[in-house]
Amino acid sequence: MATKFVSERNIKFLLYEVFDVESLTKYEYYQEHNRKMFEIVRHLRIQNARR
Repeated sequence: MATKFVSERNIKFLLYEVFDVESLTKYEYYQEHNRKMFEIVRHLRIQNARR
């Protein structure tokens, strides 16, 4: 059985509680983004890291 590469719970905590990634949406470059978009990217990056 493969070892756990990353804790999704910890990644979510870091992104939303520590780094407040959603605050990026106040900048023009990120205005079209939202939590759903950040979650999609996070999910895809974790999938990619596990390969």
